[in-house]
Amino acid sequence: MVGLVSTWKLSVADWERDGLLIMYPLDRDRMDKACDIALQYGFSGQDCIFAQLALELDGPIKTFDKEILERFPTASE
Repeated sequence: MVGLVSTWKLSVADWERDGLLIMYPLDRDRMDKACDIALQYGFSGQDCIFAQLALELDGPIKTFDKEILERFPTASE
């Protein structure tokens, strides 16, 4: 298990270095806005965080999650 976690951490660091992954901190402001989205769209915890970040970045959510596709206006497959 330790080897798998170490490999994953190295991969994430490589993806960040190469510009393939950007980590956004979940600060208080983002959390509050995500809570508003949870109430508005009836999303669970992770879904409302992704939706809030998509709105903040003015981009779509790409997903196969039927609930998100049905409820969130910028979601697509």
